[in-house]
Amino acid sequence: MPKELVSFNPHFKYQVQNQLITFLVELLPGIDVNDLNKFILTFQLLTNIFNSIIVCDCSPALYIRNDLSESEKELCLQTKNFDEFIHELFNKFV
Repeated sequence: MPKELVSFNPHFKYQVQNQLITFLVELLPGIDVNDLNKFILTFQLLTNIFNSIIVCDCSPALYIRNDLSESEKELCLQTKNFDEFIHELFNKFV
């Protein structure tokens, strides 16, 4: 049974969810249309990541729910930055 790429496990000290947007931004330089191999590998990795996660802005949950832990609040704030990643991604193709 496959596991989610960024599933939350309270037993892990280091949670991947809070670093995912940063990781995606770090992948952007790999999208280089002048280097076809690097472009294909980076795009395959991005495709695999996006097939493994649900992409949504969870920041409104900060105003709706009052039972979120600190790590959940941080994750909600991180998802607010996802639109910046999308803009940077599309700028690579312009």
